[in-house]
Amino acid sequence: MQKLWDIARTLSVTDYLSYRDYLARVYGLAKSAYVEYSYQKFAEDLGFSATNVLRLIIKGARPLTSKAAVRIALSLKLSGAERRYWTTLVKYANARLPDERSKLFRLLLTYKTRRSPNELSPEQVAFFNDWSNPVVREVALLPDFDGSPEWIKSRITFPLRLEQIKQSLDLLVKLGMMSFDSHLNQYRPIRGQVETPAEVDSLAIVSFHQRMIEISREAITQIDEAERDVRALTMSVPSKKIPELKARIEEWIYEMSRLEHDGDSGGDEARVVQINVQMFPLSKKARRGL
Repeated sequence: MQKLWDIARTLSVTDYLSYRDYLARVYGLAKSAYVEYSYQKFAEDLGFSATNVLRLIIKGARPLTSKAAVRIALSLKLSGAERRYWTTLVKYANARLPDERSKLFRLLLTYKTRRSPNELSPEQVAFFNDWSNPVVREVALLPDFDGSPEWIKSRITFPLRLEQIKQSLDLLVKLGMMSFDSHLNQYRPIRGQVETPAEVDSLAIVSFHQRMIEISREAITQIDEAERDVRALTMSVPSKKIPELKARIEEWIYEMSRLEHDGDSGGDEARVVQINVQMFPLSKKARRGL
């Protein structure tokens, strides 16, 4: 049988946002290569005693400690950015304080970027790692934008420092999403679709959604009820209906996005709005033994 680290080498740990999923995949590949491979052998190969401990960790019955993560990294011969990503991923999963989780998440994105330095520029990382950059760009696309960061600051509902807005605008210029007229000292938007590079898709989207969920919580008390809509529905559905539920949400989001492009403003001023949709299970699947 192949050495376990040779099997792990066929994977990139930076493709995973769950250490349990990564371990499950490594074990699954080992099991496919050697049908008699067991969780006890898996634990032994990773530097633990020959017990079911890795099965319990993968199934979510036990957490993986930072000390154990280092042992696994050594056993799988993870090095450089991949090793740092792995150990940070475990710390992120175990962290409870929002500020700590945010800091660790930014580290994960940094290590993921180092894993593919030729495919992702620092500017792209910066754009997708800060929720305010897409917002600044959308506000700058409003018809009455006067080209100044002060105007953007006056129009954004949630406070951003002027220096933050200037940094965002300069970043957008570097990315070709804005231009800057040095004679008039004005920024001008360049229209076009923003595409998310595949290399940062998962981490960037997670980071963006996390921040937007925080902002939506603030909006409940800071935005007048006449200008916002907050709804929640708790229900029970068969597991086989969840894909259909997700598909209907996707269709609805598509319909909402068409409102931006229908061109029927009726002379009314445009506003930048945020629409968040979250759907997630509140109950676990029935366990059929560990």
